[in-house]
Amino acid sequence: MTKPRKKYKPKHVNPVSWKVAVMGQCLLTEDDQANFAAPVKLAVDNAAKGCASKPDWQAIFDTFSTMPKVMENATDYARGIQNVIERLLNRQKATGSTSLYSHELADLRGLVDLWCEVLTVVTMAEYLQCQEKTHVRIVQALRCKTGAIVVEAP
Repeated sequence: MTKPRKKYKPKHVNPVSWKVAVMGQCLLTEDDQANFAAPVKLAVDNAAKGCASKPDWQAIFDTFSTMPKVMENATDYARGIQNVIERLLNRQKATGSTSLYSHELADLRGLVDLWCEVLTVVTMAEYLQCQEKTHVRIVQALRCKTGAIVVEAP
């Protein structure tokens, strides 16, 4: 004799799962934009005052490292900013002076303005994917040390 078939009981779907899926496809909210832009704004303000610390420089480096992943054709811009910051930090290390030239400050403020503008057109999923890709790229560059320029903040 065979067993009777069990009655079909559908499993319930997590009611929050659709919110997570939709959230990834939505543009960043104004609060998210402000939260993601705040560390860079603070870092540039501190650099302008001459009191930028390692976390401030890290926020600036993270921003321009992420930019080519978010924007198309931003690699040249990111390299230009990288060169400006590299020269700035090398000069600060050599002379001990924490002051910035006006064109360096203008470039850093331009970076902040561009970052704020980019955040208005990026979805949460794109932002998180770019953060992850940038993190992986930085870890690979630091492990291999091929083509990577390591600059220490004062």
